[in-house]
Amino acid sequence: MAQYEPLQLSGQSGLNPGEPALRGVINDRPAFAHVDIDLQAGQKIMADGGAMIWMDGKIPINTTCGGCYAACWRTCAGESCCQNTFTGPGRVAFSFKLPGDMLPFGVAPGAGWILSSGAFVAGTMNCSVSSRWSSCTACICGGESPFITKITSNDGQNAMFYAGGYGAITRHEIPEGKTFCLDNGLFFAANENINFELGLPGGPIGWCYGGEGWVLKFRGPCVVYSQNRDPAIWRKILRPRPKKNKKQNGAPNGIVGGVV
Repeated sequence: MAQYEPLQLSGQSGLNPGEPALRGVINDRPAFAHVDIDLQAGQKIMADGGAMIWMDGKIPINTTCGGCYAACWRTCAGESCCQNTFTGPGRVAFSFKLPGDMLPFGVAPGAGWILSSGAFVAGTMNCSVSSRWSSCTACICGGESPFITKITSNDGQNAMFYAGGYGAITRHEIPEGKTFCLDNGLFFAANENINFELGLPGGPIGWCYGGEGWVLKFRGPCVVYSQNRDPAIWRKILRPRPKKNKKQNGAPNGIVGGVV
């Protein structure tokens, strides 16, 4: 049986003062992780559209988009246009769309997070899910989407959320004066104020013949999370290009050999 414990992140409950902390556990790590939440009476959690994998039948669901402007920005970052709110008491579980791991993140006022496109899974009601332009260099040569997900608190109070990545997720602490290089397409999460820089790890010769290509560079002090697989390899599978109907033997579509 899963042991539900109140989630504590750096002394923050992830909820406003006086409210009970979320009680959850991440199961089936690291390959097929999902989070199992035990909602108390009246407690709510907001989830990305389609993230729920199972729940108690008595839990009500409310679906909203939060306004056209906010919905459009979320969609640019690969998140769902509409979000679902689940109200306790009861148990509900959420998962990420790709095989991989999940982590909880705490959000303090003025200290949000940026995530790989489409990584948000679920969070407290005061989480604001929007997008941020990654940068021209990160988009064109760094293997990142034009827009990445941005998570902040919308009421000046502490918040928390769960995010999922493809493959294993690793935390990197970069001290001041140091530079960290991350292969393109493997960025997962970082502080909202961090900037992307592009570089060549092995110089022009390594770029042409070493097979490494471009990397994203992060200058300390900062914390960066990486995922060890690139989600882009699934795009051709999950979003295949429509096949064009080919004529057979010069006949019109639907006619074989020119005979109806």
